[in-house]
Amino acid sequence: METTVNEEKLNEFPGKMVGDPDAAMNSSLVLIGDKLGLYRATYENGRLSMKDEVIGKKEQALKEQRKTIENMVKKMHQSGASLEELAGLTQLPVEQIKAILKLQ
Repeated sequence: METTVNEEKLNEFPGKMVGDPDAAMNSSLVLIGDKLGLYRATYENGRLSMKDEVIGKKEQALKEQRKTIENMVKKMHQSGASLEELAGLTQLPVEQIKAILKLQ
């Protein structure tokens, strides 16, 4: 059985591949996402929205800032600063300073 090839359609195919840069870009992004494990992580952990990601980054930044403030307060207290001086420098209430230093 002899098969005839439509030369016109055959010649259109490479033109479509080269002529559609969006498709080429998307296919490379899919490949990169697969290599990085994005799709497996999404499958295992559920979809993560941009809002969730932004909230997570803000929470992480706040935790780091809190640790920095706590360390600063402890070091300044060890060097002899009073609670009132610490409250003035950090703009925290004396009660929070006491809580950081675990004072009664």
